[in-house]
Amino acid sequence: MILAIDFDSTIVKDRWPGIGVDAGALYWMKKWQKQGVGLVLNTLRTYENLRQAVDYLTENEVYMTVIRKPTHHKVYSDYIIDDRAIGTPLLIDDVTGKPYVDWSVVGPIIDAKIAAELLNEKEKKK
Repeated sequence: MILAIDFDSTIVKDRWPGIGVDAGALYWMKKWQKQGVGLVLNTLRTYENLRQAVDYLTENEVYMTVIRKPTHHKVYSDYIIDDRAIGTPLLIDDVTGKPYVDWSVVGPIIDAKIAAELLNEKEKKK
């Protein structure tokens, strides 16, 4: 399984151009990478701002399978997690008033999909 995950207002609360605090994503991302899920950083950050985002993730022991630079092409993934995706559960940051992904909802939903896929793969091997 491959997950494309936005950075600002998704992995961290938005403090652009700086790096915000964890929005609740790091726990789930670490869990999923241990399960062999491919993690794609799908962000519009470029140059120094992109390096800062990658450094933040590395410092927090999250290693992205792919770091995607902005293009006009659609990213390949099984699921996209982004604060701007329609239907994504959001919370409002009490500091900035900006929305960010509610990982208490999104995390368990994706986790269940991963578990189902792993079970499916195990059944196929029988």
